[in-house]
Amino acid sequence: MLHKLKKDYKLFLNALENPQEAQLAQLHCILNKNKDSSFGKQYHFNQLKTIEDYQTSLPIQHYESFAESIQKMQQGHASILFSEPATIFENTGGSSGGKKIIPWNNSAFEALRRGIKPWLADLLTHHPSLLSGSSYWAISPVGKNSSSSHDVMFFGAEIAEVLIPRLAVPLQISSIEDMDAWAYWTLRYLIAAKDLRFISVWSPTFMLQVIRKLLDHAEQVIYDIRTGTSSFSIPDWLHQQHPMLQADPLRAKELYNTIQCGNFQMLWSELKVISCWKDASSSFFIDELTAYFPNVYIQGKGLIATEGITSLPLFTFPYPVLSIHSAFYEFIDQYGDIYLAHELLENEQYRIVITNHAGLYRYDTGDMVCIRGYAQNTPMLQFMGRVQCSDICGEKINEGFAHRCLKNLRGFVMLTPSIPASSNLHNIPHYILLLDKNNYSHIQARQTAVYIEQQLSKNPQYLYAKKIGQLACVQVIRVENFLSRYIAYRIQQGHNLGDIKPPCLYLSGDWQLWALGEQ
Repeated sequence: MLHKLKKDYKLFLNALENPQEAQLAQLHCILNKNKDSSFGKQYHFNQLKTIEDYQTSLPIQHYESFAESIQKMQQGHASILFSEPATIFENTGGSSGGKKIIPWNNSAFEALRRGIKPWLADLLTHHPSLLSGSSYWAISPVGKNSSSSHDVMFFGAEIAEVLIPRLAVPLQISSIEDMDAWAYWTLRYLIAAKDLRFISVWSPTFMLQVIRKLLDHAEQVIYDIRTGTSSFSIPDWLHQQHPMLQADPLRAKELYNTIQCGNFQMLWSELKVISCWKDASSSFFIDELTAYFPNVYIQGKGLIATEGITSLPLFTFPYPVLSIHSAFYEFIDQYGDIYLAHELLENEQYRIVITNHAGLYRYDTGDMVCIRGYAQNTPMLQFMGRVQCSDICGEKINEGFAHRCLKNLRGFVMLTPSIPASSNLHNIPHYILLLDKNNYSHIQARQTAVYIEQQLSKNPQYLYAKKIGQLACVQVIRVENFLSRYIAYRIQQGHNLGDIKPPCLYLSGDWQLWALGEQ
């Protein structure tokens, strides 16, 4: 398979010397391809010759700028944001309304592949043994609502044909709607994969949840493997004579020993690499994941969102590299000044603006990155998080959406994310609803937490994270004189009383100091 990837790999490595040229080519390609679309005509794409022309013609955009056009595209209108036909519409979290719909077309998929193919080629170059065993590719948050929901499908048919026969867990697993059954059969397949060499998930909490499910139901799973039975009905697509369903007392004993010692590398002795998010809020979980797989290399993923790919990891470089063949990127610094890829300063933080192949032009992603040096002349990016946004495992809850969730409640209320410090697998990240003790009884507080859970679940990423166990239910805490405590704390920090604006979403981890008086 490696020879099928080498062309894109070589082109990418050669382009690192001159990111300015690669980026200009991307912009010209996007503008020329979509000049006859409604959006292209509105902003005179056919007359834009330079980057300066483009920046002057079109201001920075947010999702709301495109929402009406995307709605028209969903209704069947053609050539609105881009000229070619839309292939799918992806749901994702992040807007003030709790979700966004992002259109994709063939050019967008090709642009994504120009980023992930060099990554896969680099991975196989440095770990060629991965092709000798099986791999686990988790359901992708980018595509779980579409027909191309599995990560391997993003490589295109030719590469997917090579990867699919090596999957430890088959594609059909995504058709299981019951989450407990899905987790059970995922575990059965993974445990049966003695030659597992590579795992690709998004949030590290995804893999930790797999382990959590196994530990919670260890006795049941061990019994089923030892006896060749099943605690859940066998899916129609799983052949009754599948080797996984045969009694395997030896594997059951190996699983028992693994659980006793807590080193899951005993179960998958050939596992070499786990690919997952490592930056921003995901960094809290890497030590825990490493404890379960002490000798496995954990490679951080690049920055990939529903809107497109921004960076990709390469073994040669310590941080992910800008995916210069996938889109046109601009970078906004703390003062609001805009820079291009070849103009960035090391150790400075920027907010990413993307022009992609799927109808998003000068789109402010809200993603913050820090420049960690250069791969030849192309910047390396470390993801720092989202602007005023809570993103524990992909849910992207921002202030606007939090306000919509809380607006019908009485008095001063606030949401805050909670990532437990303990490595106990039963301590699952969640959101805490803080409200005033004087306004809510214990019963009312619990009822309100249920209501907020329903509101948060309107965000598709939040709901998905809940279903697979990456997030626990909202917890509620009643605070005595809540607003007064908050204002007093802000004044103590040096803020003027008239300047204090209590938020709906509190992202600082110090709330216990002023709300509960804990040290």
